[in-house]
Amino acid sequence: MNDMAEGLLSRLYSAKRTLADPAACPPCVSSKELSKVRDKLEKSFPDTADLTKVSGSDNLRQNCQEIVTDLMFFNDLILDVCEFRKAATFLLKEIATSTLQHFKLDKHRPIVMLFFELLSHLYRVVTLVGTVKERKSIFALYTTANSMSSEPTDIVGVSDAVLLFDILAQGHRHFIDEFHLQADFVGDMMLEFYESLLASSNPETLRSKSVLNPSNDGDNMTHPVKLPLTARPDRVLAMHSELRDAHLYLDFIAFGFLVCPSLLFQPESKYMEIFRVCVTDQLVVTLYRELNINLHGELESIFSVYPSKKDTISVPKGFKIKNILKDFATTAVQSVGIKHRERRSFILAEVKNLLHLAQAVPGLLGPKFPVYVAAASMARAEILHYFRHRPLECRKDVKKHLNGTDYFCTQITLLIDALYELTCVVEEYKEIVTMYYGEYLSICDAPALEEMCSDSISELPENSNDAVHTILLSLPTCARSATQDNGSILKGMRLNWDRYSTLLGTVWGKFAGPGNTTLMAYMMDVQVRSEFVDGLDSVMKRYFLPYELWWHMPSLSEAFEKGFELNAKPLCFFSVLSHVSLNIHDDNLIEAREVSRLTWKFCDRMMGKLNNHLTASLDTYWSLYDELEKKTLGKEAMSRLEKQYLLKQARDKAIASGKKDPSLAQPEQHPGYESEGWASNNIASLKRVRSSLMNIMIAVKNIGTFFIFNREYNIEFAMHDAFTYYFSSKLKKIISQKNDISRPSIILKSVVVGCRVMQSLCNIVSFDLPQLVRSFLFDNFSETSIPPPGTILSGRPPAPPEDKEALIWSIGRWFMKFVDEASAQNSGLMWVPSTNSFARADSKQRPIDIYINREEMASLCAFIGPQGVRCIESLLIQVVVDKVAAVKNFIAANKGTLLKFSKNITDIACLSSLDGSAGFMAAAVQAGVALALRQILHLGMSDSMQSYAPFLKSSVESIASSVDPWVERDVSTPLFSLIFDAGVIPDVDLALVASLAPLRQTPEDINNLSLLHVAFAACLVTPYWTQNSVFLPEFGAFRGNQHCIALTMSKFILCFTDLDESTFSSAVKSNADSFVELSASVILSMRDSKSAFNNHPVRAYTNILELFLQSCPLMDHYALEKYLPYAFVHASQMEIAMGQVKGADSLNAGMNRVIRAESAATQVE
Repeated sequence: MNDMAEGLLSRLYSAKRTLADPAACPPCVSSKELSKVRDKLEKSFPDTADLTKVSGSDNLRQNCQEIVTDLMFFNDLILDVCEFRKAATFLLKEIATSTLQHFKLDKHRPIVMLFFELLSHLYRVVTLVGTVKERKSIFALYTTANSMSSEPTDIVGVSDAVLLFDILAQGHRHFIDEFHLQADFVGDMMLEFYESLLASSNPETLRSKSVLNPSNDGDNMTHPVKLPLTARPDRVLAMHSELRDAHLYLDFIAFGFLVCPSLLFQPESKYMEIFRVCVTDQLVVTLYRELNINLHGELESIFSVYPSKKDTISVPKGFKIKNILKDFATTAVQSVGIKHRERRSFILAEVKNLLHLAQAVPGLLGPKFPVYVAAASMARAEILHYFRHRPLECRKDVKKHLNGTDYFCTQITLLIDALYELTCVVEEYKEIVTMYYGEYLSICDAPALEEMCSDSISELPENSNDAVHTILLSLPTCARSATQDNGSILKGMRLNWDRYSTLLGTVWGKFAGPGNTTLMAYMMDVQVRSEFVDGLDSVMKRYFLPYELWWHMPSLSEAFEKGFELNAKPLCFFSVLSHVSLNIHDDNLIEAREVSRLTWKFCDRMMGKLNNHLTASLDTYWSLYDELEKKTLGKEAMSRLEKQYLLKQARDKAIASGKKDPSLAQPEQHPGYESEGWASNNIASLKRVRSSLMNIMIAVKNIGTFFIFNREYNIEFAMHDAFTYYFSSKLKKIISQKNDISRPSIILKSVVVGCRVMQSLCNIVSFDLPQLVRSFLFDNFSETSIPPPGTILSGRPPAPPEDKEALIWSIGRWFMKFVDEASAQNSGLMWVPSTNSFARADSKQRPIDIYINREEMASLCAFIGPQGVRCIESLLIQVVVDKVAAVKNFIAANKGTLLKFSKNITDIACLSSLDGSAGFMAAAVQAGVALALRQILHLGMSDSMQSYAPFLKSSVESIASSVDPWVERDVSTPLFSLIFDAGVIPDVDLALVASLAPLRQTPEDINNLSLLHVAFAACLVTPYWTQNSVFLPEFGAFRGNQHCIALTMSKFILCFTDLDESTFSSAVKSNADSFVELSASVILSMRDSKSAFNNHPVRAYTNILELFLQSCPLMDHYALEKYLPYAFVHASQMEIAMGQVKGADSLNAGMNRVIRAESAATQVE
């Protein structure tokens, strides 16, 4: 009957949810067209309604067969409820009113438990039916549609359904009237629970008795634990069995008083005391799953109309039940939350102790298993109690006494986690339990039962049935066969004993002498031990697994999030989801489809929250780690020391003046990262976050793989993917979202911090850090759209889609942006040839800031690899290609002037007609900056290769020395390109020559580019230099990077000279020498012109020529001395050192000397 009730409750719950869900509800119930039909049918039921004038009746006739099909489940459900109600009511009343008047908890425990379980189920089933909306109209609609169908079926039980609907209309009155004659029997049975509730309700009592401590002295550790509930010799109850079922007793008592409220009008009896214990321990009782009954509200509702005038209830004088109920409700609201929070704290400590003991000594699980079952059952009951009371429900008139914080427990997730850990340990060693109790039954219990059964038979009357003797004789036989149990022997033994103990509860009880009393007490323990042999899975389900938690999804989600905030092991809720299938009853298997869908969805949502928490924790960990890195820098340490010094000065000054400021704290003796204050603020936070991450990953590993119905989940794999994605995206974000021009070292430092974070966490995350880094580097820096090392870079690099763009392109665009900024006049970024670096000279914090240097490029190249370097180089070459177009346009527009100047190099006056010189110079400077960046990048590549492949450089240099780059370029170009990509920079940059070769294909291009050296020399006289050039002697460079045209000129001469193999080297040397000659002639002519070129940095032009000779192959300093005397070059450098870069600077210096001389003479006079 109880199993039938569980099936009915499951079906009723599904029907209630289906009818309340517009998406799942049958169309005939949700249809507005049939609303009037349903109303009419409900009013006239069970009589046949006249629907001729009701709108929607035609729809009913047309779709009657479909309606019958859709509502058949509800018809069957209502009829099954009616059948169950009749059978359960009859059985309960028969037990209560027949000769079965001698049931005691210590002798007939199974019968007592089953009686109250059936009573509770009856109340739940009838009440749950009453919560289904439109139940009567739906049933009437089915019966009417069935009668209209072409093949109507006989509906048996319509009269029972009518009675059920009438009962539901009466509310609680039905139960009161139905069981008023059995109230005393129910009350006496409830009193059997009184001692157990008193012993289990107070955690201090449990703690003082050490009831959950499995330790015993001596040999008792190996025997089954046996602790009496009380010291009464006439009442033998096992403490742990009572603790195990105490939460059930509370529910039984609550439903008993809801069914038989007349018991409360006997204030002199113990009914009121046990009622007080029950109602002050809880605010709600479970109706089914997440549906609750507001216990105090329900009692208030009952006694608002009960007793009525027709009730023959004798109310004692001055007895006011309503006041008593309100006082109990107030006490409950104020004490339930605090009392159960203390119980949870006590149980959590005991469960952890038992867990550690089982892990250390698994063999003790056998004899001490009743303690483990009791502790698990108490923990499970407290967990369900906590979630049952969220959200809070109480009587409205006592709500003012409600304090929500009393009902919040920070340890609830820890208790759930401990319970599941204990469950896992028991599952792992359950064979120990089964084997221990199987051997104990066969070796110890069987001989004892033979003697006891013999004494019991001797006490029975002579005319007793042979079947009774057979039952008693079978008990030791079944116990002896416990080790060979096939699943039916011990079950049959328990069934036979239930029959015999029930028999002793009838008139046969007068024959129960000392032998039967001893046997009954002993068999209580034997039954429990037998369940540990053949029903351990059922025991685990009933007392260990809180699988019903799934129905409290909103509260579960809240506790899951709070668990992260409190670092309280929230991943235990995944274990709850893994046992959701236990909620599915065999009578309602179709429910599994909807439950599985909701569980998968909820699990995915929990995985998302876990991922978000991990992301936030990793962000915090990353930022703290980055802060640690900053604190170790010299600049940060000096800043802290300076603050400490100023604080000490202010403190000493305040003390000296007698006005000590209490806000001035004592400065730390060690203000660096070794100080206590810094450690508590940074290192402790870092350790705390890391500890949280470690706890999460340990929990993830413990959970392992689990199934939710037929879907497999592995949180460890999911977290591995989450960590991998996080670190990949984080490293990508460091570079891709750097919109401002930052030093590469700043970006690389962040990348290094990220790698260290990964390294510090990889041991707890269990991912392969080298593989992750390799995968990340290959995906983001080994761009396959660029040809591999040793091939020619030509043309514009492909534009990848933005959503799949490799990170290397973000770095490459950063370089292109750097070229634009460094080419601007006021950026302050200069290429310093002497150090092969870019420096910033106008920083307010430091006069010189090395912005990009060779060491930083080496670190970058080590990170991105040769293929990544080629990607950046391809973008830099594209900048050069774009600027060559402007150079060719300038030459084409001024070709006549340039030819005239080349024929008469002293005639610089003709150059005044040059058009577009400013654009030409800007393009040349940008190309030069790009080439300078390319050069520094490959120098960094060389250093990187030297660190990671030290023998490669010497090998490729020996190969390069054996090949002449000026001849056989079909062979030398690929070879020198490979050498260049390997980090060795040859004198002849054939890789660049090959990349720019497509720019001189047409005869016109060849003809125009042959005037390159003329154009560059001619532009020295243009006004561009007077407006945009500021030479900084300390750097040997122009602020606007005009000196980069030397690098541009040297590379362009190499790339755009006639490529005939026989004359290549001589043509390059000739053009370079011609450029030096033309430039020297321009410089001398400008020098001789006294005032026309005073604002040109003529003296600094010699630096440009020297830089050109350093970067141009086949040329040396002799070429400069051939056209410019050494004394002239030396004098120019001396004047530059004295700050006289331009002619105007010399005039200003002369005037200043005259002024100073006159001032000195005046002072002498």
